[in-house]
Amino acid sequence: MKRSVLFGSLVAEGSRYQVGQAYAAQLRQNPLLRQINLLPEGEEVTGPALRAKMRLLEATIPGLGEEIAGASEALGIRPGRLAIFSDRCCQPGRCSQIAALPAITRDGHLYLARSYEYGFADELCLCVTRAAGSPAQAGFSLLLFGRMDGMNDRGLCVTMSTCSFLQPAEGEGLWFPVVLRALLERCATVAEASDLLAQLPLRTNDVFLLADRGGRARVAEMASAGGAHRLSFRDSERWLVATNHYQNEEMRPFDNHRGRHSVRRWKIARRALEEGAGRLDEAALKALLERPMPGGVACPYYQDGLGTLRSMLFDVTAGRLQVCFGAPTGAGWTPVSLQGACENRTFSVEVESRAPQDPASFWTFLPPGDEDEGDDWQSAC
Repeated sequence: MKRSVLFGSLVAEGSRYQVGQAYAAQLRQNPLLRQINLLPEGEEVTGPALRAKMRLLEATIPGLGEEIAGASEALGIRPGRLAIFSDRCCQPGRCSQIAALPAITRDGHLYLARSYEYGFADELCLCVTRAAGSPAQAGFSLLLFGRMDGMNDRGLCVTMSTCSFLQPAEGEGLWFPVVLRALLERCATVAEASDLLAQLPLRTNDVFLLADRGGRARVAEMASAGGAHRLSFRDSERWLVATNHYQNEEMRPFDNHRGRHSVRRWKIARRALEEGAGRLDEAALKALLERPMPGGVACPYYQDGLGTLRSMLFDVTAGRLQVCFGAPTGAGWTPVSLQGACENRTFSVEVESRAPQDPASFWTFLPPGDEDEGDDWQSAC
């Protein structure tokens, strides 16, 4: 089954208010973005709830209130119509995150490779943001003002993947798009990002992969469920991988939806990093992103919410980003500049969905901590 998916790209620069106006212009061009980011009038957030959320957002990302004002006024709507204020959750995406540290790369650079999997319809907008007084940054948006991934010009790179089921951003908690944007706005190093994560009121079930220009990388696993909140870090000097389950032992109580496909992608990436140690470069990491399972981490299962919609390769050491829009098999890579020109546009990419050979096996949930040691799993892909 073939379908077209709609992407957008934009540069938003100037004052915070002007950045918000640029986001509004993209919404006017992209009907899917409007559908995702504008609440029906009956669901508008108002009164004390709106004011409380605005205070929390502004405290987390200073200046965000001006972006919201710029966007809402340009669209001719009240701020409470913007989905950033809503407690409703989007369905979770499924992603692979891979860090090859300088100790195992051919050129001694730190690379972060990332694939993002979802269904046919998603908020696929690449934003290069250059707000006055803030670091320039590039990444894909979620809820318009939040980010799903990105890199800033101070040397920090952050990506994410979802674990378990997303929790509503109730009360004073922050969902991951706001948290990730805050890291890009306020931090330059893995150490700074780790400290900020420990300070913020998190309400999210996700894994972040943090990397910086100095060659450091770290996985941050976060869980908020049943009234409990936990943040756990994992470090390495060689490689790090994160998919859609928790790996840290202390996160075992939250590892309740450990998909077999997630464990398989984790092991595919680990094998590629271990076997390629000392020879890993851009070409090798692109190949890992481009090859479909079980040879790589690309997935064509769009109808089931596990189709690769974009792949990203960050040379964190050099501050370079390349993006592949749509399925990476046979597609090209587009360089994205934090400082140079970036085309404002909306465009479609065709993808083709298929089903796993053995769906029952492929979509199985495993017990917490299960590493799926069976030797027949590759035939299920």
